[in-house]
Amino acid sequence: MKSYWPTEFHELEVTTPKEIIEQQLKYLPTLTGDKIYGELTEISKSQLLFTEFKKTNFAYKFYIKGKFLKNYSFEAFQIVYNIDIYPVEVSLDDEIENELGLPHGVIELDNQEDFVKIFESVLKSKRVKNVIGAIMKLS
Repeated sequence: MKSYWPTEFHELEVTTPKEIIEQQLKYLPTLTGDKIYGELTEISKSQLLFTEFKKTNFAYKFYIKGKFLKNYSFEAFQIVYNIDIYPVEVSLDDEIENELGLPHGVIELDNQEDFVKIFESVLKSKRVKNVIGAIMKLS
């Protein structure tokens, strides 16, 4: 019997949302004198905020934390995606949504470029800057 498989396979040429976030997490301690760090935590389907997320394969929460403030973490957003990687679905902190003029709830981003654009806007938002400033003060 002959093989029905394609004769070759190629790795997708995209950067996953997880990889993009992890790359950016490396900068935060340096920018804050090692007082603040970010954390990307994998979450189970039972912990997902929105029920429409429950059909996904990869889910993460993005936190901002203080090195000396152990009992506090700020959840800026959640992301979820399937094996196809894009689109990625994002749920932002309410104040970040309002500041950026985005609709409340889940935002679907179709490609890497759209994800990077929103992610950069979140990191540069007044809300995130204020949270980081407050954590630094309390640390």
